[in-house]
Amino acid sequence: MPRSTLAKVLLAAAALPAARSFRPAARPSARRRPSHLSSTQQSAEAAWKPAISSLSDRKSYFRSQALESSETLGTMGFHHVEFWVGDALTTAKRFELALGVPITCWSSLATGNDVCVTYGLECGVNYDDDAGEPGEGVRFLITAPLSRAVQGASSASAEKGSAGSNVQMTAPLPLPGYDIAAAHEFYSKHGLAVRAVGVEVADAEAAFDAAVGNGAIGVLEPTVVENFNAGGGGDCKMAEVKLYGDVVLRLISFVGSESGASDEAAESNQPAPFLPNLSPYPSYKATKPTYGLARLDHSVGNVPDLLATQQYIQSFTGYHPFAEFTPEDIGTVDSGLNSVVLASDNENVLLPLNEPTEGKRKSQIQTYLEQNEGPGLQHIAIKTNDIFETIAKMRRAEEDFGGFELMVRPSDGYYRELPSRLGDKLTDEQYERLEELGILADADEEGVLLQIFTKPLGDRPTLFLEIIQRIGCIIEEEDLDTMSKEQVDALLAAAALPAARSFRPAARPSARRRPSSHLSSTQQSAEAAWKPAISSLSDRKSYFRNAALESSETLGTLGFHHVEFWAGDALTTAKRFELALGVPITCWSSLATGNDVCVTYGLECGVNYDDDAREPGEGVRFLITAPLSRAMQGAASSSGGGNKGNAPGSKVQMTAPLPLPGYDIAAAHEFYSKHGLAVRAVGVEVVDAEAAFDAAVGNGAIGVLKPTVVENFNAGGGGDCKVAEVKLYGDVVLRLISFAGSVSGASDEGAESNQPAPFLPNLSPYPSYKATKPTYGLARLDHTVGNVPDLLATQQYIQSFTGYHPFAEFTPEDIGTVDSGLNSVVLASDNENVLLPLNEPTEGKRKSQIQTYLEQNEGPGLQHIAIKTNDIFETIAKMRRAEEDFGGFELMVRPSDGYYRELPSRLGDKLTDEQYERLEELGILADADEEGVLLQIFTKPLGDRPTLFLEIIQRIGCVIEDDDLESSGEEVEGGEKRVRERPGCGGFGQGNFRELFKAIEDHEKTLKV
Repeated sequence: MPRSTLAKVLLAAAALPAARSFRPAARPSARRRPSHLSSTQQSAEAAWKPAISSLSDRKSYFRSQALESSETLGTMGFHHVEFWVGDALTTAKRFELALGVPITCWSSLATGNDVCVTYGLECGVNYDDDAGEPGEGVRFLITAPLSRAVQGASSASAEKGSAGSNVQMTAPLPLPGYDIAAAHEFYSKHGLAVRAVGVEVADAEAAFDAAVGNGAIGVLEPTVVENFNAGGGGDCKMAEVKLYGDVVLRLISFVGSESGASDEAAESNQPAPFLPNLSPYPSYKATKPTYGLARLDHSVGNVPDLLATQQYIQSFTGYHPFAEFTPEDIGTVDSGLNSVVLASDNENVLLPLNEPTEGKRKSQIQTYLEQNEGPGLQHIAIKTNDIFETIAKMRRAEEDFGGFELMVRPSDGYYRELPSRLGDKLTDEQYERLEELGILADADEEGVLLQIFTKPLGDRPTLFLEIIQRIGCIIEEEDLDTMSKEQVDALLAAAALPAARSFRPAARPSARRRPSSHLSSTQQSAEAAWKPAISSLSDRKSYFRNAALESSETLGTLGFHHVEFWAGDALTTAKRFELALGVPITCWSSLATGNDVCVTYGLECGVNYDDDAREPGEGVRFLITAPLSRAMQGAASSSGGGNKGNAPGSKVQMTAPLPLPGYDIAAAHEFYSKHGLAVRAVGVEVVDAEAAFDAAVGNGAIGVLKPTVVENFNAGGGGDCKVAEVKLYGDVVLRLISFAGSVSGASDEGAESNQPAPFLPNLSPYPSYKATKPTYGLARLDHTVGNVPDLLATQQYIQSFTGYHPFAEFTPEDIGTVDSGLNSVVLASDNENVLLPLNEPTEGKRKSQIQTYLEQNEGPGLQHIAIKTNDIFETIAKMRRAEEDFGGFELMVRPSDGYYRELPSRLGDKLTDEQYERLEELGILADADEEGVLLQIFTKPLGDRPTLFLEIIQRIGCVIEDDDLESSGEEVEGGEKRVRERPGCGGFGQGNFRELFKAIEDHEKTLKV
């Protein structure tokens, strides 16, 4: 092979990166080191200084450094970046939608991994090995820990099972060294963040030895990851060293080919998983749209001490300085940074590093270090070959489907001046497209850089992405032929591959037996067991109707108001809920509104803002809340009473109160680590929250939050309210809310767009709200279902303080399958607008799904929420489209053909032929009682754990006419005929429970739990 061809392969990173990313603004005056920087940074002797003071002289200097340098790792190129997150499913679905990088592989409960959930996303890879280039393609791993109850299994790393594990591992982890406790702690500390920068090297063991020998801090010793999955890639060796903060440099080398078309998915052209022990993703579609992303260009780290970090990384990698910048080069009049770029010899791996400098305001780098609680990876630059196509698709995903938000477009003046700066390096059409899409452009003597940035990907102002296209810098054959032999030899030496060492996989441990019993000692005690009040199913309806008339509750319940989910990242979760359910984000509280403690999104639909026509409990409202950095924990005590400012001991200056009192950062982090994505509060509107709380506590309720007046300080927020909380079950609270005056309507700020006012005080109108956002017809919350280990004790506790009456009950004989079952009772408020079903597990041939929930949730909790629609066919058709095309919630597998053949004989003429056809077409279940018909369908679990899901229902019949309303004491206004549907009409689908249980159990069988 000609030497020019060899050199071309070594340098072919598509195009050499430009040393100067963008044109500097006017240079600010010299600055002192800021007082908020570390003592190391403030020391002039230890401070970083540019190697060459003149910006114009740096390019030739760094090019000469590249030829003289000789790295020690044998770097080939970037392989992947791994994000550690709170919920991998939700995050991966948003990445897939936002970037057009499909999910191709995974590891989860379904593949036998009981420790964590990992999704692999990949695009831009040429699977023809002969044509492949080092570092080509974009690969992400998105990983989240499961319950800490299975922490013992984390030592399984690259092998099956583990001594002392609480679970039966049936497959190894995809990557070695994973520890559940460390992963929970990482996420609590950093939020959505990068854990690993994966770099492919010639030999991971040799690279690790060289790195540690040169001062690197070892994190994971070289380990052979042997592939146990038939559909996975080849074996590999893997090792890790510390890069900065909690980010590791992952060194990977492969034995044989690591990619190609998988055998299992050959017909669909599904690529093989790009790491061992990842399995082909069953929902992969070759038709999933991609947006043209081609490769990882560079990954940028923020550190408090640039000099020390640069010296550390250079010492163990041998990477050479590639570029550097000072505040005078790139800062603004407000703040700036020092920056250096380190590069591998082939320059396929670029590692920029930033440190903060002081200006008129705090540097964005310092803000990152505070919000991230230390050094970390700030952003990843991803290269595309057509930035106009890529950004057009990303903008559509952003505006229509909840993708990543892009930074605000530059001013018109920026684009007017651009042609004078770049001249004929771009065409008139390109200048027009830049302005249309809000893309930046810059150039140096070698080529042009087009770039655009996303806003932060999660709740914290830390991690974001950069999309770039490089134009020019092409190395021609003639240029290579004119290179001296010494120059080519230097390039070849830079890519010299260390000799591979022999290795042997670790031995697989033996399988372990399942515990002898799934049930707690309480459940196994026959004396304490729950029993139905009426043994005959046919006699129960009249019994409970009589109980309702005799009952007198103590809370003054009006209806459901909202349900609050505590999540790991509120932005990612809220965007998926909005897309999946057609419930728009209407309001929020965040750093942008002056809340430094947590991020809350309010989602709402189905509300009639004409107060005269408003019914108790109407509408669907969700709060999705996630904590910010624990460094802000002191500010959490400012929540109550709506006091602005910071609490004693607070490390931040609160400029606005929290939306709801009682929020504690530490408790929120612990809740999420324990339960994953889960419901924290069931919000019920009552006549007077203080009176309801006093009555509840007086009747035995465990108080969580004493009655607190939440005064609204936001001009766009709702009216004042009183809030109190009592324990419901587990870590779930019953939130009692009463309002002073109007609570909803058109907000003043959003009158022209018909934006509703926030439905709770101190939530602000969401600036990205669009009245044109599609809704799917969801109308109100119907019931919320809790899973508990002891039904009798929980029922007695809730009944005692609410006065709610039994509404329905079921036993395994009514609803179970041959495998497992449950006991269930439904409690109802006097007006039956609030229904609270409770389940406990019973034992069968296999573990009950309720017991699985209790284990995976680490205790009692809310299992599912039933949401009512007035047209289930329209709602589910839209939800299925969101699922199949945009990453919405997956719905349970359709029932068998036999189910739909038998349905007419069960329900008769209660439904039309067309309705029977639509039921089968959309996979909807149907059941009936003597009063009406229930149509229902369930989602699969919303997150990584088999715990929380949703039910969508429509109730047909049971209409209460004027006479019924008058006899029940309800006011009839103006002589107009009023009707409403009786709550619980059509029952709870007891005729479908067997089919439902079968579907859930079949799903859980795939999870191997």
